[in-house]
This record gives sequence, structure tokens and C-alpha cells, in this order.
Amino acid sequence: MTLTHESLAAQAFQARIALDDASAAQLMDELNAQLASFAVLNEVDTTGVEPLSHVLKLRNVMRADEVRQDFVREQLLQNAPKKTAEAFVVPKTVE
Repeated sequence: MTLTHESLAAQAFQARIALDDASAAQLMDELNAQLASFAVLNEVDTTGVEPLSHVLKLRNVMRADEVRQDFVREQLLQNAPKKTAEAFVVPKTVE
């Protein structure tokens, strides 16, 4: 796969990048060299190789969900400067 001038111009337009002819030619040469090096990977025989999602074996370390009361509302509200029976009272910010 090689990059053409038209495809580079289309990508530059979508990325809102202004390229003059000299920088476009240099960029196209560099990108084509990278694409050529990636083409080597297509030649690697991966028959029988299981796909990886991560190089390390990961396991779920989350705790099980359980319903519990973590706080007492009265204790949370005891130092509030303004409060109702259930919540903090704060200044109105939207008119």
C-alpha cells in the first residue's frame, strides 16, 4: 500500500492542515516509508497464534456489589452552614 498525493491531500483537508508542495512531498515520502515497514508484518505467519487483548494476564479485582449504609445523613449535615432535613442548601447559580 502506498500513499498517493490525492489521499494525502484529502487527509490534510480533513485534519485542517495546510501543506505546501514541498512539505507534502516530504511527508508523503516519510509516510510511504512507514507503510512499507508495516507491510513486513503482513508476511509473518500467525497461524495458530491466539489473539491478545493485553500482554499481561489481567483479572477482575473488583469487590462484589452489596447494599450497605456507608454514612449517616445527620452526621454529614451537622457542620453545614445551611441545610434542610435532607440536603445542603447552596446559592442559586442559574436564573
